Amino acid sequence: MKVVNLNELENAGTVVALRRNGVFRRKLVSMGIYPGAKVRVLRRGPFGNPIEVMVGNSLVAIRGDSARFVLVKVENGEEENA
Repeated sequence: MKVVNLNELENAGTVVALRRNGVFRRKLVSMGIYPGAKVRVLRRGPFGNPIEVMVGNSLVAIRGDSARFVLVKVENGEEENA
């Protein structure tokens, strides 16, 4: 099992942990980003910011410096290419 930060994810995976607490964590959870959620990177803005991800049926844009606090288990297809 390969785990990366959300800002390093190339394709899809499952959130395994959030490395922050308090208001920041509550904001991520309110956007649907919580342990067990499936995420898929759709595209990145200029210079990698922001990152647009599909979480469930929702599109979410998250800054790269915020995405580094979200740990994601990489899906098998991507792990073989890494």
